[in-house]
Amino acid sequence: MPLLVITNEHGLELNETVAPALTLGPGESSTVRLRPRLDKVAPGSYFVSVLPSHPATGRPVGLGQYHVETRL
Repeated sequence: MPLLVITNEHGLELNETVAPALTLGPGESSTVRLRPRLDKVAPGSYFVSVLPSHPATGRPVGLGQYHVETRL
């Protein structure tokens, strides 16, 4: 399951969003659209992490992109 996590500059998790689980074979790729609810996040600088997570446990698995700074 693709997992998107929004944190503040101190690493405090403010929001997370998951997309439906999918299975990819070796060398396969996919485009996923994640739409976090941002109505409770004040405008400012935040960090976004996108990583694969296990559909049963929600725990991260594999490699993802971590702590990309963004402005909301």
